[in-house]
Amino acid sequence: MSAVTQTVERSGPVEDSWVMGRRTLEQVIANDRRRATQTGVWLAILLTAAAAGLTVLVIVFDRATQGVLGLPLLIVSLFLLLAAGATPLMTSKFHRARKRRWEQRQRECRELAAIANEINDPALGKLISFNFRLMDRFAAVAIDQARASYVACSAAAISALLVLLVGATTAMVIDDAAGQITAGAVTAVGAALGSATPLIMTHGWPGSIVEFSQVVGPLTDPRAHGGDPADAFHLVLPHIPGFGLSGPTHETGWEHRRVAAAFGSLMESLGYRRYGTQGGDWGSVISRELGRTRPDEVIGVHLNLLPGAHATTEPTAAELVALDPGERGRLLASWARTREWLRDRQGYADIQSTRPQTLAYGLTDSPVGQLAWIAEKFTEWADPRSGPIDRDHLLTNVMLYWLTGTAGSSARIYYERAHAAYWGGPPEPSGAPTALAVFPRDNFIPMRHIAERTNNIVRWTEYERGGHFAALEQPSALVSDIREFFRSLRSAA
Repeated sequence: MSAVTQTVERSGPVEDSWVMGRRTLEQVIANDRRRATQTGVWLAILLTAAAAGLTVLVIVFDRATQGVLGLPLLIVSLFLLLAAGATPLMTSKFHRARKRRWEQRQRECRELAAIANEINDPALGKLISFNFRLMDRFAAVAIDQARASYVACSAAAISALLVLLVGATTAMVIDDAAGQITAGAVTAVGAALGSATPLIMTHGWPGSIVEFSQVVGPLTDPRAHGGDPADAFHLVLPHIPGFGLSGPTHETGWEHRRVAAAFGSLMESLGYRRYGTQGGDWGSVISRELGRTRPDEVIGVHLNLLPGAHATTEPTAAELVALDPGERGRLLASWARTREWLRDRQGYADIQSTRPQTLAYGLTDSPVGQLAWIAEKFTEWADPRSGPIDRDHLLTNVMLYWLTGTAGSSARIYYERAHAAYWGGPPEPSGAPTALAVFPRDNFIPMRHIAERTNNIVRWTEYERGGHFAALEQPSALVSDIREFFRSLRSAA
């Protein structure tokens, strides 16, 4: 054994330096491991807390502010998701660089060891070999730390995403209870509530909230339109799920009863304990259903169409004899209009009740097709004596269907009703105070004695002009009728 080797093996200072070096290296490794663990833990906590806080904001404050916070929260959410996804990638990149650095040190140690072997110096070779083992251990630990940090960061990102997913799912469940009604699909207008009467107005097909553009001002601010401030309303104007700004529905079962239940949940979530309902077309069915199923909440139901109140079969001699001459002639006229409807105008409803998806491809693909499908109804169902429907109103209404891609989902409400278990049965009776504004050129001629079989009719008003789209054709008459009906209910209360 050479003197150099003996010195290396037996020299106390050299051995102490090795021990000190090993201890120092182990201390560095322990510190790095602790810092990596702390970093991963804090990253997980921060990302999870941020995701949870964002979820709370989305669910609570966005709903409370009716969509005002929607865009800012969406931006924050996207930023959080990008940060969560980028963090493990950046951390992994950092540790890969660190790994490459220690691999370079390993290669240098191997080269020194090879040189020591060439010069045949066992002491130097042993020293280099020891240094190589320490560096190898350090590099292995660094690699393990890179993996652990990547896993920790990935776990943090996944936990944040899971929290967001849970929050989004919760929001979807809440929205489902409220009828898939997003903030942009509900318009609430009016002054501070005070004595104003909350009123939910529901459109039909092929309409939208555009129909109400001429009645919103007089109903919400009667003073500015020459009316009594006591007749003010606080309006809620939702799009039916599957229509317009509500966007396409993504599940079956959205018929009018489910929509009514959703709108009831909507009004409840908006804080309205007592409110009125108003509607025509599908809006009349939904408004009536709200009054029927929530009598403790709905103070009154105002309609400008009442499905099922017209003659659905040819009147028998016994039916005609029981009526006075005026009602007898009206019943015959009602049956004549029903026959005309079944013969010449029922086709669109049959298609939408049986093949809405097939129809949807053509309407969604062609704006001209969508325009023709809807404009035809505005032409045929309106009273020409009311004057033509404003072109801008018509085009805006059509664009709400075409731009949102809701031709199929809006048509599907016909299909869902036609395939519901209750379809074909008699209407469920409603005890809610109900007013009907009858416009002469609507699609059907209602009969009061038929309507009163299943409805609590407290007001029946017939007008000289107007058709299916009363809010656009005869806005002043409709506003006046709504005011007088709810005024009478306030007086009675």
